[in-house]
Amino acid sequence: MRTVYVVLFMLVSIAVFSAAAPTPSGDPAGPGFTGNDFLQKCDKGQSEGVDLLYCYGYISGLNDAFMYGKILWSGKPPFCNQDTTTDQNVRIVLKYIKDNPEQAHTSTGLLFLQAMQKAFPCAAEKRK
Repeated sequence: MRTVYVVLFMLVSIAVFSAAAPTPSGDPAGPGFTGNDFLQKCDKGQSEGVDLLYCYGYISGLNDAFMYGKILWSGKPPFCNQDTTTDQNVRIVLKYIKDNPEQAHTSTGLLFLQAMQKAFPCAAEKRK
C-alpha cells in the first residue's frame, strides 16, 4: 500500500511542477499531458528542435524521479534500466504508446512507468 502512495505522490509532484512551468511552445504540460500529447510533441517524425529538447528533459526528469524514489521503496526500484540513455528511454516510451493506443489518453508519467517496467523488469520480477 505504501508503494501506491509513493507513486501517487511522485506523479502528483511531477504534474504540479511541470504545470507551473510552460513548455517551450507555451502550453502547460500539467496533469493533462497525455500519451497522445507526448506522441505529437516527441515523435521525431512530427517534431523537431525545442520540442525534442522538452521531451528529453521530461523523460529524464521522470526517470530520475522514479529512480531516486527507490529510497522510498525500501531500496527496491520500480524498474531496472541501468545504463540506458535518455534517447533510448524516449524511444521506449514512444514505442509503448504506439503499441498500446488504447492507453494513449492517460498520463505520460503513468505510461512512462508502465513502459519502463515492461522493458526493464527487475531480477525478482523476471523470474515470475
